[in-house]
Amino acid sequence: ESKDITLQNLLDKCIAIHKNKAVSTLNAYLDTQNRLLTYFNPTISIKKIRQEDAEAYISQMDYVSKQCQGRGKTISDSTKSRHLRETKAIFNKALEWGYIRKNPFEFSIGKLKTKGWHPISPEQFQAILLAVQKSRIRKGHEQEDRARIVRLIGFYNVMYFCGLRSGEA
Repeated sequence: ESKDITLQNLLDKCIAIHKNKAVSTLNAYLDTQNRLLTYFNPTISIKKIRQEDAEAYISQMDYVSKQCQGRGKTISDSTKSRHLRETKAIFNKALEWGYIRKNPFEFSIGKLKTKGWHPISPEQFQAILLAVQKSRIRKGHEQEDRARIVRLIGFYNVMYFCGLRSGEA
C-alpha cells in the first residue's frame, strides 16, 4: 500500500529539491504550484486526484497575469502545456517516491495552437527609436537618463535586426 500525502506536502517536498535551480525555473515551478493549490484543496490527498480532475484543471486554466486581468485574455496553449509538463513532473516524483500508483496528469492536451508573427515595419521601428530618443531627461539625473536611452536604443536595434523578442535579447 502506498503512503498517503497531501498536495501541499508533495509540493513542499518538490520545491525543496528544486531550491538550487535557476530563478526563472524556480518561478515557473512556483507559478504551477500556486495554480495547483488554487484549484485543488491543499489538504487533499494526492491519491484522490483522478485523471478526470487533472484534465478539468488544465482545461479551466485562465490567464491570471496582473497585466492582463480583466481584459478577457485566455492562457495560451503553450502555457497550458508548460503547466501540464511541470505538474506531470511533480506527480512523477510522487510516483517515484511511492505516494501514488498512477500519475493522473499523464495525458496530452493535443496539438498546440500557435500565434503568427507580427513583425513591425521599418517605419514603426523608427517611431519607437524616436520615442526613446525623446524620453524625458530628469533634472539631476541627466547622465543616468542619457545612458539609459543609449542602452534602450542598442537593445531595440539588437531585437529588431536579429528578430528577437525581449526575453530572447
